[in-house]
Amino acid sequence: MEKLGISQVPVLSEGRVVGCVYEASLLKALRRSRDSSRLLDMKVVEVMEEPLPMLSPHSSLEEAYALLLSGKPAVLVVEGGRPVGIVTKIDVVAKMAARQSAVERG
Repeated sequence: MEKLGISQVPVLSEGRVVGCVYEASLLKALRRSRDSSRLLDMKVVEVMEEPLPMLSPHSSLEEAYALLLSGKPAVLVVEGGRPVGIVTKIDVVAKMAARQSAVERG
């Protein structure tokens, strides 16, 4: 996760989202086990938490923004029950900044 610069990973079963592993999930598991070598032997199901909130690709940025403001770290974009993308807080900030810049340029 660190190498890829991501802090959450959706967990799939037969292509469907069933949960999510967050950096915090791994830290909690490490604290519970008190043995870092055991962490690598754990199953994903032992550390995963409930899935990220999901929206369709046709949902508005405002809907994604509202979910992010409610404290969710990201929003999973799903189509036909299968993940096709993810929207993070930085994605929304970048899009808003680009819009503002375009408005200022006229």
